[in-house]
Amino acid sequence: MAKAGRPPSKNVDYFPHHCKDDQKLKVIQRRYGSQGYEAFYRIREALGDAEYHRINLGNDLEREMLEMKMKVDKKVIYGTIEILSL
Repeated sequence: MAKAGRPPSKNVDYFPHHCKDDQKLKVIQRRYGSQGYEAFYRIREALGDAEYHRINLGNDLEREMLEMKMKVDKKVIYGTIEILSL
């Protein structure tokens, strides 16, 4: 018999905000200033809220939805993603 209860979560409601910046965040802040800092944490929020922590950027609608959530310049968003993917 299957165990009743809460279904497994595919996203998170919380992530830690460390007091010491990591190396990639330092580079992002140097290149993009406060917009880069905001993009860094908004990307984490978007990943935390996405099922299986994946954001689909494979089509124009998904990219536009992400850009609307970020509230920073597109150059900053995709530059930040590029740094984080290294």
